[in-house]
Parts: sequence; structure tokens; C-alpha cells
Amino acid sequence: MSSVFARWRIDATVTTAAQAAAAALVTRAVRTTGVMEPRPFHDPVYDRLALIGLRLRLAPHSVFIEVSDVDPRLPEVVDAELAHAADLCSQWACFPPATGGKVVWCEFARSPHLADTGELPRRVPRRTQPPRPPEGLIPDVELMRRVRDSLTALDKTDEWGDEA
Repeated sequence: MSSVFARWRIDATVTTAAQAAAAALVTRAVRTTGVMEPRPFHDPVYDRLALIGLRLRLAPHSVFIEVSDVDPRLPEVVDAELAHAADLCSQWACFPPATGGKVVWCEFARSPHLADTGELPRRVPRRTQPPRPPEGLIPDVELMRRVRDSLTALDKTDEWGDEA
């Protein structure tokens, strides 16, 4: 995770908090799926099934961590792992995807000062001058009329040049 966040130029404090939250969410997913061994006994169910997934998403002002597992029960009570993740991030939630199971996600502002404002940053419009035509160029109104008339005439003919 740290190499991905470094490539995305995420602040070091955000990276540390996100790693701790991801560890808490993955720990919770391992506990709720019931598979505590790194290599469970061979069972055909495990051959086709991704028990736990971790996804990192980068948005313009946020980083999202999503942990998915096959347990369809949504958390009704905030346990220790969810409480720890909730303390570290700006917001979190969970939802049941169409494929089954559940996804628990949390969001982090890309830099710490964005998390304190409570609102999204706004774009400040630049004050620019409208483009001016190059010096000495005078629009030829008659030429523009001829081009317009020629294009209109093209619309009135078929593909062989005969009038439609």
C-alpha cells in the first residue's frame, strides 16, 4: 500500500492512517469469514472463491479503501476494528454488492488540511482575456457567405451532384 500511495503522492500521515485502517478492516474481514488460516485445507469452494479483497481508489481529493468479503451480514454493531478505522478516516460505510458478500469502505482526504474544512474545495476561475484575432486579419464577410452558400447547396444535392 505504501508504494501505491507514494506513487500517488499521498501525504505520509494520510498513508500511515490509511494503512492502519486497512489493517483493521482486513482483520475484521478475516474474522467474519471464519477463515483464519493463511492456507485453509483443500476444499473445492476455496478454488473459485476470492474470500477477501482489498481495493484502493484515487479520487481528485480523496483516497478510498474498500475491503470486500463473502460474508453477507452487514455490521450491525461497530466493533473494535470498525471503531478504529472510523477514528482514522473522514467517513466510512458498507454495502452489499450485487455479487454477494459485503464491502466496507473508508475515505481519507489526500492531504490533512482538506479533511478539516468539511466542504469540497472550489475551483477559482481565472480572469482571462477573450482571444483576439491576429493583427491585420480582417474577416472577409463575402468569403464567409460563399462558403455558407456552397455548404447549403451540398445539402440540396444527392451523392451524384443532381438536385434532390
